[in-house]
Amino acid sequence: MSLGGKADESARAKRGALRWSLYPVLLLFLIGVCLLAPASALAQTESDEFWSLWNDYLHRHMNDHEAWAEWVKQHAHPVALGGAGSESDDDFADLAPLASVLADRHIVMLGESSHGVREYNLAKVRLVKFLHQELGFDVLVFESSWADTYAVTLEAGALSAREMLERSLHPMWHTEEVLALFEYVKETQGTENPLQLAGIDMQPFDAFSNFVTAWLSAVDPMRGGAWRGLEGRYKQAVYALDYPWEELPTRVALWTLGYQELARFVLQNREELTKARPDVPGLAEIVLRAIAERIRVLDEFVGAKALVLSPANLFLPLHSLQNYPYVRDRIMADNLAWLAEEVYPGKKIIVWAHNYHIRKQNSSVQDDPLFMGLPTPTLGELLPDTLRARAYSLGLYMYSGSHADNNRVVQQIAAEHAPDSLEAIFAHAGYDVAFIDFKHQVPEVGNTWMFTERKALYAGPYEETLIPRTQYDGVLWFRRVQPPRYLERP
Repeated sequence: MSLGGKADESARAKRGALRWSLYPVLLLFLIGVCLLAPASALAQTESDEFWSLWNDYLHRHMNDHEAWAEWVKQHAHPVALGGAGSESDDDFADLAPLASVLADRHIVMLGESSHGVREYNLAKVRLVKFLHQELGFDVLVFESSWADTYAVTLEAGALSAREMLERSLHPMWHTEEVLALFEYVKETQGTENPLQLAGIDMQPFDAFSNFVTAWLSAVDPMRGGAWRGLEGRYKQAVYALDYPWEELPTRVALWTLGYQELARFVLQNREELTKARPDVPGLAEIVLRAIAERIRVLDEFVGAKALVLSPANLFLPLHSLQNYPYVRDRIMADNLAWLAEEVYPGKKIIVWAHNYHIRKQNSSVQDDPLFMGLPTPTLGELLPDTLRARAYSLGLYMYSGSHADNNRVVQQIAAEHAPDSLEAIFAHAGYDVAFIDFKHQVPEVGNTWMFTERKALYAGPYEETLIPRTQYDGVLWFRRVQPPRYLERP
């Protein structure tokens, strides 16, 4: 329905708004009675009539599906997907509503309820281009290894877009849609406004390990070999689910000593190492930071994995600090803060990550499958307050179709949705892709759904309970989705 609507629809909407505007007055009156009345009078209000009025108010005000549908129709904005050859790739007129809410933001976090959705990829690639071209965002940060992404950017001139993609991102993003983004990143490098590529994760690939091996070996081949050996063991410990966990404390102690020895070597031979790569100023500091992170990961992340996964322990974490996924988010938050405050101060940053990483208050989400149901803060909640105040979190949700899990196995999305679920409420918009801003809304009858608890899907089959506006500043909703078009493996 258009914003103007027909004359009779407009009149009906005005009558409805007037009718429902009386309910906040009733609410204030009832609260005033409770707070100001003497005890004896208060006792009299606790009658069947009082609670009948109160429950009627709550029911009509908080669960008016008709009002919700009308509000969504009037406040949702259609968004084009984009893609190869699409006219919308060069025309961002439909994104004007996002421009108005993102213009003063310095960090925009683009989420996704699943990593395996073609439509998410297409929309996010287009959003990245829009943010870069129209709103002056300079840095694109992925939920991927910061160290490996750093190494890839150093060698970008000698790499194809596909090589850059495959060496810096997890395989679930090795898709045709994301490859188009990397081609765009490469194209911008020769312009006055290059889009910088970065990462925030601590989970390693091989690009950084290979780069540092060559760097150290140029001065001392034995040190290069020591680094390569440590990196292989480190990578195994980070990713392994089946591991001789009882041997881990002894191994971690030895690996930590090995990394500390390499750090001393870098410090003591900084001048000679700098001569080996004079084209990369500050390389020694980057390697020292990576070593410090590896020691931290072995202690906190791998140590927590051993507690949870060791058959001998049979340990279930009692709070988030004992849960290794939390450690990962804690480190990612620290890395994003480092990028924003030290590496790219004053730059506008785009973050590409899962919904649960970008949420503003994940610790209040119930039934979170990743964190075993524990109230666990994640990246968006763990950022320094100064960065949180400058950020906008955009969650992405899907209504029907299918998606792929991280192993590329296709999963069907739940065929039916509860009428008060986030997915079902957005369906009233009538668009294939719809955006609604949450950040600038105040409670009214038609939008109480975003201020109250409701179900939303984590990927396809898993339900979570959350308050939408508490978690996101806005949501982009997709009526029907499909798995990505994965690049053929060589």
